[in-house]
Amino acid sequence: MSICQKFPKKKNLNAAFRLLRRRGYFAAQNFCCCRTCAWAEVPDGYDKVVFYHRQETASLAESGECYLSWSGDKNEIAAVLSSCGILKEIPPADNVCFRISIR
Repeated sequence: MSICQKFPKKKNLNAAFRLLRRRGYFAAQNFCCCRTCAWAEVPDGYDKVVFYHRQETASLAESGECYLSWSGDKNEIAAVLSSCGILKEIPPADNVCFRISIR
């Protein structure tokens, strides 16, 4: 069973990442092996970034939830994720990840 069959809101996640890219974010799914490597691979020139890495992809496939690393405007990111129906938790601080759900 594919992740889209198991979790119908996966399409909403894809839409959220498209919207973030339109707003100037570097937005990537399944990006690099881990958070440290992913931050090192973000292309130069991006201050606005949203991604989840391969370890979070495994969590997403198993539970329908994962954490998004980010930089930029927390309220703008939250608005996009919320409008797509996948926002689970807004980070209380800038060094904390967003929590999303595609269940």
